[in-house]
Order: sequence, then structure tokens, then C-alpha cells
Amino acid sequence: MLFQLLAILIADIADIYVRWKATAEKTVKSDAKRLHEAMTNVTYPLPAAKAKAFAKETERQIKNDYKLSKSELLRLHALLDLPDKIAVGGRLRVHSFEALLIVLRRLAYPCRRGDLVKQFGRSEEDISKIFNTTIRLIAQKYGKIIPFHMELYTKLRHEFARVIAEKNGMPRRAARLATVTGFVDGTVFGVGARGDDTRFWVTKSQETGINYLGIQWPNGLMGAMMGPYEGHKGDSKAWVDSGLGEFMARHPDFKDDIVWGDGGFNTASAFIWSSRRPRSEKSRLFDAFFRDLRVRVEHGFGILKNTFTYLTFPTG
Repeated sequence: MLFQLLAILIADIADIYVRWKATAEKTVKSDAKRLHEAMTNVTYPLPAAKAKAFAKETERQIKNDYKLSKSELLRLHALLDLPDKIAVGGRLRVHSFEALLIVLRRLAYPCRRGDLVKQFGRSEEDISKIFNTTIRLIAQKYGKIIPFHMELYTKLRHEFARVIAEKNGMPRRAARLATVTGFVDGTVFGVGARGDDTRFWVTKSQETGINYLGIQWPNGLMGAMMGPYEGHKGDSKAWVDSGLGEFMARHPDFKDDIVWGDGGFNTASAFIWSSRRPRSEKSRLFDAFFRDLRVRVEHGFGILKNTFTYLTFPTG
């Protein structure tokens, strides 16, 4: 669930990054100076002393600690729409902005709770309670859209298909074969050295791990994050276990939609096309025009892992 929740945060972060990238070249030093002065005068939703200390932190230090700038942190907090204060057990109540900072700081890279004690002025026990409570709160609020964001997919599926079909000058004869709306792939997270439980043995590896599946949409967002699955299961078995293909096949509006996967998806399940299918003219067309595009889903996993490097450490 933690990995899936981070997909939500990444969706917001990706949107922030795209907006920043589009205007970065136009930014001049005077603009940066005005932004710094403006953010210094912002009222942060924190206790007075902590808000003052946070305002004095440099943008470089903030980016290093949380992977986001001050303005981006405020925007993410607003998008998540958390309550002003969060009750984390007993009489302890914390500002939700501080709770979000603790979560992001903990996930930015593996660190000891003692590091957070010094930074946030709270005990290790309180840090643990705040982290776990905030994660559960986000899960309760957004958990339904993590496995598959049906509302957004319904709204944008035709646009997804059009963009993918037009990429690299895909001919109409190939575009008519099916409505390709995204790309699917799996990723494995190691959880330690190989033990006696063979369910979590990763094929051709001396480690144990858990597997996740993700669907990347052409707008840069992860539209689905499914898992965890036992490490010994390949992408194909994990896809069948997810049940998403069968669900989409029964949906009257989506029966012709598919997502494209690599040879690891050796399955005839609905809603997916695999490069391992018989080498017919149809499959050759799909391979030719989608091979380079499909790698985008791996880029999505890369952004997630590089942003929250806590995930890449089995003992984190």
C-alpha cells in the first residue's frame, strides 16, 4: 500500500514538474529573487516557531529534504486536502502540513527516526505515530483510485488513444486495429536475502521480493498501481491476479481498449496486448510503433524510485 500511495504523490509531483519545465527557460534571476521574497513572507500552516524556522530554510535545503520546493509543498498539501490537524493517538494532534513534511522527509531517503527527532523536535514514538497515521489517512481518502482511476480514464481515454496513435506517425491501418490507451509493466522491490519461503523468490535472482504492476498513461501519470504480488509470480500471472483485464472486458465502453505490454505478459487476458503474441501482421505493426513508447512506463517507475529512494532499500 505504501508503494501505491506514493503513486498519488508522484502524480501531483509530475504535474508540478511539467509546469515547471515549461517555464524554466523563461525564468530569470530577478524572478527567482522575487519568488524567494514572496515565499519568505508566506504564512505556513505550522506552529509559530516551526513556521518561522521553516521560512528561513533555503530552497536548496528544502529540495534536498523533501524533493519539492516550498511552493510545491504548499500546493501538494492543498491538493491532498488533509484536515487542518490530525489526531495521532492520545492527546497528540499535529498540523497536517507538518505531518506531510514528516512523511516526505522519511521517504526522501532512508534515515533514522533520530534524524527526524532533531529536525522536528518530537520524540521517536511521536514521529512513528505521525508517519503511520498520515499514511493511513491518505490511503483511506484516495485508496479507491490507486488500483485504477476509473473516473479519469473514462474522461481521457479517447485523448490517450489519439495521442498514442499519432506518435511517430502511426498509420491509420495500425491505429484501427485497437484503441491503445497506455502501457503496462511490472517492477520488483527486493525485501532481503533469499530465505526458505519460495513464494517470494525472484526468478533468476538470489533475492526475495514483491512485485507491482503499473499502467502509464501518455499524460505522464500512473493510471493504475496494482500489487503487491508474490515475487515468484511474473508479470503475466500478476496481471491475471489483478483481475483488471477481465473487469475491463466486461465493461461495454472499454471492450476494444487495450494496454501494451512487453514479452513478459505471455497471456491472452483481455485489455492487454503483448509482444509475445503470434507474429501476425497485426502484432508486427504493434511492435513497430509501440516498442519505443512502452519504455515510458519504466521511466515512470524510475521517477518514483528516484524521488522516494526509501523504497529502494530493503531494510528501509
